Amino acid sequence: MYQIIPQQISQSKRKEVNAKILSAIESGNGAISAEEVYNQYTGIGGLHELKQADFSSYHDFAQAKREAEMGQFFTPHEICSQMVEAIKPQPNEMVMDMCCGMGNFFNFLPNQHNVYGFDIDPDAVRVAKYLYPNANIQVANLCTHNPEERFDIVIGNPPFNLDFDGIQSQFYYCNKAYWMLKPSGLLMMIVPVSFLQNEFWQRPKVNAMNRDFSFIGQTKLAADAFKSVGVEKFETKIMVFMRESKNIEMNPYNAEEFVSMEKLTTRIAQAKGITEESKLQIRQETKEEISAESREFEYKLKKYLYEIKTHKSLEKHYDKALALVAKFRNQRPPEGCTLDEHKAWEKRKLTYNKVLAVLKRYIKNQNVVHRKEIALVKTQNGFKLKGYAPHLLDKVAVKSVSLNDILSVGAKLPRPEKMTAKLRRQYVAVERFIERKRNEYKLQSRSFETMQRDEALDTKIQSLTFYNKDMQACSFTELQQHDMGLVFQKRYALLNWQQGSGKTAVAYHYGKHREPHTKNTVILAPAIAIHLTWEPFLQRHGERYIIASKPEHLVNVPKGAFILLSLTMISELVGPLKEFMKVRSNKICLLFDESDEITNPSAKRTRQSLNIFRRAKFKLLATGTTTRNNIGELYSQFELLYNNSVNMMCNAYNVYFQNKDGAIESKTNDRYREPFPARGGAVLFKACFCPGKASVFGIEKQNQDVYNQEHLAALIEKSIITRKFKEFAGEKYEIINYTVTPSDGERAVYRTILEKFHEILHFYFNPIADKKKESQLNLVRQIQLLIKACSVPHKMSGYFGCGYPQKAITIEHKLRYELKGKVAIGCTSLDAVELRL
Repeated sequence: MYQIIPQQISQSKRKEVNAKILSAIESGNGAISAEEVYNQYTGIGGLHELKQADFSSYHDFAQAKREAEMGQFFTPHEICSQMVEAIKPQPNEMVMDMCCGMGNFFNFLPNQHNVYGFDIDPDAVRVAKYLYPNANIQVANLCTHNPEERFDIVIGNPPFNLDFDGIQSQFYYCNKAYWMLKPSGLLMMIVPVSFLQNEFWQRPKVNAMNRDFSFIGQTKLAADAFKSVGVEKFETKIMVFMRESKNIEMNPYNAEEFVSMEKLTTRIAQAKGITEESKLQIRQETKEEISAESREFEYKLKKYLYEIKTHKSLEKHYDKALALVAKFRNQRPPEGCTLDEHKAWEKRKLTYNKVLAVLKRYIKNQNVVHRKEIALVKTQNGFKLKGYAPHLLDKVAVKSVSLNDILSVGAKLPRPEKMTAKLRRQYVAVERFIERKRNEYKLQSRSFETMQRDEALDTKIQSLTFYNKDMQACSFTELQQHDMGLVFQKRYALLNWQQGSGKTAVAYHYGKHREPHTKNTVILAPAIAIHLTWEPFLQRHGERYIIASKPEHLVNVPKGAFILLSLTMISELVGPLKEFMKVRSNKICLLFDESDEITNPSAKRTRQSLNIFRRAKFKLLATGTTTRNNIGELYSQFELLYNNSVNMMCNAYNVYFQNKDGAIESKTNDRYREPFPARGGAVLFKACFCPGKASVFGIEKQNQDVYNQEHLAALIEKSIITRKFKEFAGEKYEIINYTVTPSDGERAVYRTILEKFHEILHFYFNPIADKKKESQLNLVRQIQLLIKACSVPHKMSGYFGCGYPQKAITIEHKLRYELKGKVAIGCTSLDAVELRL
């Protein structure tokens, strides 16, 4: 064990000292002792030589700094000693240090032969190998290295706040540790205090940790713990977890609980004592985990190889089968490959299932009689030629085509050299199918302004009526009938009519119009719209309907019945709803009321709605506000309408993004004249039409600028009909605004809320345990109080003067002397409702 000798190496000298140490190790002349190397080498952390003034924002500066340092800050020797002393590894236990750097933890471990480590920095690994020649250390990337061994302990200091495939580096480290540890193995690591700091804001990550690990404890380190490697002040902590096992009781993570190092050491000892009592069961569990899949593979492999070797009709495949198995067992990623190259190798490498599938295909096809026949068959995305014997399609250049290419660019069906009578009949049927799809595509692609009228449909619409709340039969206005005549011709449309324009009645008749071609109509809407609008409306019209709130409600639904589904119930009924759609072959008419509820493509509600209803045969979306903040919010509604099909083409030649200087730049669109993809489509849509800009804090900020306007306009004009209420009602209604000047007492309430909010907060809101969450809520609470102060200021702190606010006095005067007939008064709170004038 090397002795810890305190060093005073200035920040300016660190780089020079590191270079001398590496040179001495390379030369092998022994100019510097191993103990001097141990105490003086400090790595590249803090030596980036970057200046914040050279970057447009701190976010860009921090990102460049992390990339230069690779998150490398060696753990001080004293902390390594404390951590190893706390976890007390035994000589027979296997220990792994991922991202080991120069191997500072190794100095205190009892058996160097059972120590494993790797790091991406070759210089750090060279130093570690020099200091610990008996340890198993190599240069490797955390993202690509997958050792075959399983370990009892993973101890280390992962890189902080790097981005690994969209995952925070500390959390990626935990995921990797899970697969490297044996059941009930220990994970001990140093992380920033901000990691899993809040169970509310980081709920998905906390849930994942609780699923994979049992929490033992955590303790804070001094803020200047990493001062020796150039970090003057940074709060960190030590966290200890035990990998899940069916032989231990799982303890959930507690973000608020911190203990002393002594208490943490006691907890670790208690946890190890529990595993020691069940070590035989845990050893069996480890063996089962490692060998279960392998054992099944080996059994099937022997079985298939035996069949191939012993049957005369399969003997010809035996050598190929052995070669495939040998290739599988000996495959390795390319030496020194990049991360992208390793990902590509991971995709094409042989797996258990791939090997078994080839061998099974040999056996399955042993009695297949090849026939010299070619058929035109439908695939998931288009059509292809299929040969039922080898080499029949060798001279055919194009063997498949997608339906998107046929409809959008006029691609032709692939054709063989010779046409048989049977094949000719197949082509006739396919051409008939394509012609129908082409006509639908042309109709769907026309803007509503250029569409032609359908006289028969217009006559039908003129005869349609609906019942209002007083059970009076009402007809549609000429403008409503005009829009209905256009919308009813299309399979997919979005009705953007302002509130009170009759969207409910139009959507109802759209569903009835499509009823002969569907099995049921699903009405998806917020709960308040389901119970206060749709349920009474269907009752007045004598329709059969089911309010879906349980899985059994979706079983044996009669044909023609309406299904009322609130958005809040989707997450509870995902499985039953998918089964409902599958049983009916997606022959469903979807009526989505208030479709602006899915403007956020990342929201769980949006993803579930798309997952269930994207393949519905007919879809009508209705909302008064298609967007709330920016044009990018249209994307999810378009995706639900068109299911990323040829009707949703990305025709923008250029896409736009923000460069490092903060300016918007353009580049060629890689997906030009392709449908917006299901994965990453929202990002592409924003890049085409409304690129975001990063604020000084690195947060993306959306703006109102619109790019590629002609292509966006074409998509909107063929999909959306927009009307204001005034277009239907005309000048029948007049809006008159009255200005009310607040009294001095009311102004005093406003000042109190703005200037003394924290003093009066506890009068109106209950405190919550999560202080971070409470601080985030305070701004919203302040706005809520200001809104309330505009309604009932006389009931709030700081008010003086008359017993009623000026607004109430004005309303009373209008009621007594000016307004005649029935008057409705809107209230923003229960206190305002209870106000007696």
